[in-house]
Amino acid sequence: MRLQSVVTANPAPWVAMPQELVDQLDKWSELLLDLWRAAASVGGQFKSVTPGCRADREDRLLEERLGWRGETIAAGFAGAGLVQGSSRYLLGLRALIPEELILSPYPLARAAVEHASRGVWLLDPEVPADLRVARHWIERLHGACQRRWALRGVGGSEESTAKRRRDEVRQQLHRLFPNAVVKVDDPKDVGDWMVLGEGSPSLTQAAARLSVVGLRRGSGVYNILALLSHPSLTELQSLTLESRHDGFTVRDWQVDPAHVCRPLESAALAVYRATWAFCSFFELDGSKLEEWADAASKVCPHLFNAAPKGS
Repeated sequence: MRLQSVVTANPAPWVAMPQELVDQLDKWSELLLDLWRAAASVGGQFKSVTPGCRADREDRLLEERLGWRGETIAAGFAGAGLVQGSSRYLLGLRALIPEELILSPYPLARAAVEHASRGVWLLDPEVPADLRVARHWIERLHGACQRRWALRGVGGSEESTAKRRRDEVRQQLHRLFPNAVVKVDDPKDVGDWMVLGEGSPSLTQAAARLSVVGLRRGSGVYNILALLSHPSLTELQSLTLESRHDGFTVRDWQVDPAHVCRPLESAALAVYRATWAFCSFFELDGSKLEEWADAASKVCPHLFNAAPKGS
């Protein structure tokens, strides 16, 4: 089923929405807010590291083996920060309901998945402690390099500060991993980085790693969001309907109800699974997440087909 609206006459196409879909969007507005609150409740518990949790156990192990103290906990903090950041995009998506759900949600949903997947990459339950630390420093160096590259040629104190910070992070990484290969002169060098056999994953590769926390086909989900976040004549053409009026060609926006909720579902699933990874690593209470999952499965029964509920 396809609905259309003439952009100039009716910029908000939702007046023609089937009532069933309008009701579902209203429920999604509530779900996005409730998931943000559930994620915030997890972050609100985070006062100190629970003795005996995975973060604590790994930290003790590395202190005993390598003399490192606080490194896995720092990696966990960083992962938790990325996960908490991902939940903020849920509020942006909620603000678009019901006025604009044709193109605008996709960049927000994509950013939520990107933050969640990088967080999971650091909180990955399947990696050993020393590799977690390596990933943390790879991620820190990559961020410092991105800032340096973005400010290249700007000049002034901002550019020099970015260069100094990049060099400091690189030195800290080499202090822990003397054999690391991390050239930083050109963005193309990132593909050759190697620390304990680990490189810096692309955004698609990181999304694929969401499978370790139960979200299958993460890279496919991400690629669809990215496709509709970038300029594409092909995708724009699929979202418009061409007609002739008084000798002029008119393109009207059209909405496919089957796809309206796709970016909302994708972002919510990624945030939900990533927040569970945060809970598991630090052994925090995830009961609010469970409550949210029960409510979401009633609104959207197929939601957890690719990502079962629970930790």
